[in-house]
Amino acid sequence: MRKVTLKLRLTTRTFLTIGSGVPPEPIGPDIILANISHEKVILPSSTLKGVLRKSFIKVSKFLDEPTCESLDVKEMETKHNELRKAGKTCITCEVFGGPGIEGMLMVEPLVLEEGVSRLMDFTHVSIDDRYGRAARGRLFTVEYIIPNSNLTTNIHLKLPDDMEKATHYLRLLLLALANLRYERIGRGGLVDVHLTEAEGIDAFLSDNVVKELYDSLLSKQPGAVEK
Repeated sequence: MRKVTLKLRLTTRTFLTIGSGVPPEPIGPDIILANISHEKVILPSSTLKGVLRKSFIKVSKFLDEPTCESLDVKEMETKHNELRKAGKTCITCEVFGGPGIEGMLMVEPLVLEEGVSRLMDFTHVSIDDRYGRAARGRLFTVEYIIPNSNLTTNIHLKLPDDMEKATHYLRLLLLALANLRYERIGRGGLVDVHLTEAEGIDAFLSDNVVKELYDSLLSKQPGAVEK
């Protein structure tokens, strides 16, 4: 098994709405808030893993890789059976996990740098659709992560010993991370994605595709470590 750790910094390009998940807000949040404790803001790993999986599927489809597209278990199993009959396996579920498949990727919770100081509340008015005007007594507050805020996290990969297969998986994951800059988080949130450090990647940098993607994602901000 070959272990690779990718240390990431996600910088918000737009306001990202956050919420507790209960009760449901009139405007659904881009991110469900996991925890605020002692001025520290932590977001669940599913925030990134879900949108990264969508990006991975999009990249895989573009490259004609065998993949399922749905997160519905029955639909995934149906697609897996179709691929199996063709002598193929779903590459997305091999990486992210799926029905009966453990996966090889683990994402840590995201930590908002500078904590609650990067949050802002806005008050909105609900509109009465019947009359096209503000509904009486229907004010509600939405909490946002403001633009140019940094979220940090680590992605851990357990790649196979087979170097050719491991390189292929890593190429696709780095492509999905690069494409994440163009994906929406929730209803409309956008982020820039940068690598600040990568552990265990040296053996893969002789591959031109991995090296080019790695260099394109590597943060040039202070504190970035190039290996």
